[in-house]
Amino acid sequence: MTRSTRSMSMVPVALGALRARRAQTAVLLLIAALVTAAAVAAPFFVLAASESLAAHDVSLAPAGQRLVTASRALSVSDGSAPFDQYRSDIRRDLRLPGFDQVTGATADGVVTGPAGSAASPLAARDDVCAQVVLRGGCPTGTDDALVSTQTAADLGVGVGDRVRFTTPARDTPLVLRVSGLYQPRDPAAPYWGAGGLLATATRPAASAAADRPRGTPDAVFVTWDGLRASRVADARYAVDHIATPAGLNALTAADIGRAVDDGAARLKADGYQLDTDLPRLVDRVLTDQRTIQLGVPLGAGQLVLFGWYALFLAVTAEATARRADIGLLKLRGLPRRRIWSLAGLQSALPVLAGLLPGVLLGYLLARALAGGVADPGQRRLAVALAAGAAAVAVLGGLLAALMAERRTVRADVAELLRRTPRRPKPGRRRILRAEMVDLALAALALAAVYQVHSAGQGSGLVVLAPGLVAFAAGLLAARLLPPVAARVARAGLRGGRLRAALTGTYLARRPGLGRLFALVAIASTLAGYAALAWGTSAAARHQRAVLEVGADRVLTVAPVATGRLLSAVRQADPSGRYAMAAVQTATSAVPAVLAVDSTRLAAVAAWSPGYGSVPDRLATLLHPPAPAPVPVVADRLRFTVTVNALGPGSTYLTAILSGPDGRRVLAGYGPLAVGRHDYETAGTPCATPPGCRLDGFALTGAAAVAGRPLDAPAPGLDLVLHSLSGAGLADRDRWRPSTDPVSVGPVLHSDPSGLHVTLPAGDSFTDGVRRDGQILLVDAPTPVPVVLAGQLRDAGLVGEPAVGLFASTAVPVRVAAQVPVLPRLGRAGALVDLDYADRLVDDGNGPRVSQVWLAAGTPAAVVDRLRAAGLRVLEDETVGGRAARYAGSGPVAALRFQLLGAVLAVILAGAGVVLVAAVERDPRAEELTALRHQGLPARAARASAFDGYAWLTGAALLAGLLVAPVDRLVTGAVLPLFSDDWRVLPPPPLLGPGALLVAVGCAVVLIGAAAGFAGYQLARRVSR
Repeated sequence: MTRSTRSMSMVPVALGALRARRAQTAVLLLIAALVTAAAVAAPFFVLAASESLAAHDVSLAPAGQRLVTASRALSVSDGSAPFDQYRSDIRRDLRLPGFDQVTGATADGVVTGPAGSAASPLAARDDVCAQVVLRGGCPTGTDDALVSTQTAADLGVGVGDRVRFTTPARDTPLVLRVSGLYQPRDPAAPYWGAGGLLATATRPAASAAADRPRGTPDAVFVTWDGLRASRVADARYAVDHIATPAGLNALTAADIGRAVDDGAARLKADGYQLDTDLPRLVDRVLTDQRTIQLGVPLGAGQLVLFGWYALFLAVTAEATARRADIGLLKLRGLPRRRIWSLAGLQSALPVLAGLLPGVLLGYLLARALAGGVADPGQRRLAVALAAGAAAVAVLGGLLAALMAERRTVRADVAELLRRTPRRPKPGRRRILRAEMVDLALAALALAAVYQVHSAGQGSGLVVLAPGLVAFAAGLLAARLLPPVAARVARAGLRGGRLRAALTGTYLARRPGLGRLFALVAIASTLAGYAALAWGTSAAARHQRAVLEVGADRVLTVAPVATGRLLSAVRQADPSGRYAMAAVQTATSAVPAVLAVDSTRLAAVAAWSPGYGSVPDRLATLLHPPAPAPVPVVADRLRFTVTVNALGPGSTYLTAILSGPDGRRVLAGYGPLAVGRHDYETAGTPCATPPGCRLDGFALTGAAAVAGRPLDAPAPGLDLVLHSLSGAGLADRDRWRPSTDPVSVGPVLHSDPSGLHVTLPAGDSFTDGVRRDGQILLVDAPTPVPVVLAGQLRDAGLVGEPAVGLFASTAVPVRVAAQVPVLPRLGRAGALVDLDYADRLVDDGNGPRVSQVWLAAGTPAAVVDRLRAAGLRVLEDETVGGRAARYAGSGPVAALRFQLLGAVLAVILAGAGVVLVAAVERDPRAEELTALRHQGLPARAARASAFDGYAWLTGAALLAGLLVAPVDRLVTGAVLPLFSDDWRVLPPPPLLGPGALLVAVGCAVVLIGAAAGFAGYQLARRVSR
């Protein structure tokens, strides 16, 4: 019989032995399957997460970081344009597979309608109608145009009306028919390019000269044939390449960099220009992917090592149970290699049998945590890597099993036939084989901790540091088990505590329990550390989301007058507990300004201690007492005026009011005549209480028209304002000119007859200074108080500080307080009261974001009332939603795998407890039964059956969960909290009691259940 035949003949014998110990075999197979699952899950998880990370980072990136724009100057003055040639050149020179492409062309100019003008470029763009909400029709003819609803309102036009487009690059105005009005579906989408097509420029103040264009510069869109027919001499043609997840996954970072650099060189040679901020997005994707490509495999490797240790422990326990069988085989003269074959097969077969279920489990776990791998090439790579990882896991498991069998197979017959294995005597060889391993692990752990504090994240042993500390601490703690248990046993014997004596003796004398203690302690440390890391990460994500959102829920609404926004919010929530109006500037001005209805700030804002103050105090600082507003309740508004002198041309007087719904109301009078006269206007919305709020007056050179800038009056004017509908105007302290630093307003003084208004003669004006005829009511503090985040010098507020409220004319400010951080603004910005800001500056003079902040628990009826008031919600964002967006980053993905590893480690430890208990159940039952025959009460015997496992696992759990916080403190956060290295607020504490309690609960439930089951089975055997 050949050697291979003899080996095959041992397979049925090994299978019979495994069937005889079904429970132990099943547990061994489970351990092997979990080890394989950990190894297989890693490559699938890494590659699937890398794909999803690209999609995640692309979805969060600003539009500018997703664009690679190739452009060149364009002239269509002769009615022809080489559009196709330009497109072909760019596609030839710049090759970015997987990127979307949008082609467009623009020409700067001014579009004019009956009510005003807007600095809107003329543009043609691919598939623009698919990107907008359209009222009317898409342009088809060469004279058709799409106009934004906001620009149409500024121009006073609708569908079917005509507008004129003028540009220095064209001799005569281009007349266009408005075929439709549009609103962008997503103004922040990269489709719109890097800027210039939608509202981004600051609108001039209402007091600006009439010849200055006014309005949001949303582009006027025409067809490509319409642009060609415009015969514009100075336009710009551009092709925007938009990064997509598929594009970023199809090319490496180096490939993308080379493609952009090579494309830029070729385009430049052909007369084109390349602009991009894509490298920032690519770097962020690479940072995320490197995080998981480093952290996940190392975490999986640690878990596989832990699984091999569990396999070694399990097979050692199994081999101990088979000692007598091996001894009898040796006694009968069976050759050693056949003994090795029989023993090895009993360990190897369950390990091999765990391969297929482990592979399937690992794939399913990775898919559940990270999704599938979409790219076929990446999927093939994942399969190849998983096959290699599974082979390594199985081979390592077989090696661990053979090492565990070695001591039993090599023992002599006398030793094998002993009922209780003899404890090895300490000696030089044992020190070299055991203590040196523990010392080596401890040295590695110390080296890793040193690197954490010296080199930082992502280097050397840093990522392995938590696992190394857990392994070293668990193994060293296990060495304390025998001496401590022996002391407990002696103390129990001296004190007559029988259960303590029996339990201590069992823990001190039973071989292999130290390794089981270490297994449970390491698993609980890993679980505690993973829970603490996840808790810190979750707290950081929530903390950042609270700062960036500002309140539990924030509604971004369509642009609306500030007064109307305030009125709608206050009417929707009269209690002031749930909703607050807010307006944030949408420019890059320094400092950025956030205006809030500060009387509601404390109730609505989600405040963080890291802001450095409390909202109640800030609300008091932002909203100090101010003169009361002047209400006007009348349908017919009568003005009594004495004109002493008029300048050249006509002069008109306009009362500026805020209506009950917050809308701006203009009541016009004139033209004025010399002498004392009463002027009257009717039809205002001020007839019923609470009426309107008087904001001021304006002297103009033309009749005021809603939606148009106020004309400056001619100089040389002298008049007295006596009363408005019976209300006296003689208090000089209640009136002020405009705060615009580059304009000259009227000179004001008063006497009992009224308010005297004088405009200086024309020769007193200097170049660059414009006339301003506004006379504004003082019903807000001046300078206006602001709360500043950051330093005065950084914000440009040294000397005579002023800020542009709503990105309009700068107003003087007084810094009432400085804090480290402000909601939505971060470390740099100014917080101001929205009501006072609305009273101080003209409404709607700059690009801004109108918002409604909602507190937690806001009733749905409040939102319904906001919509009923005419507020159109563009975006609905919550703190939870923003935090969930950050949960898709690379560091969080790595932490998810770390949590998976912790759960698998706890299951492995529980399986180890069950297997060891199953192996020693018969000999322990015999021992306790023998003690019962010698007088041990049955109750004490059953209690001892539970006590041994309960004290063993309880002590190991306690040790591990005490080490976990220490591990967290000494190794810190080995993974970054955010892939973009966000550090506006200090990171949350490393230790969170809630997270640790969750880890304790899970570990106690799983391992406690295993210990309880083991004790129950032993107690049943003893009770027979």
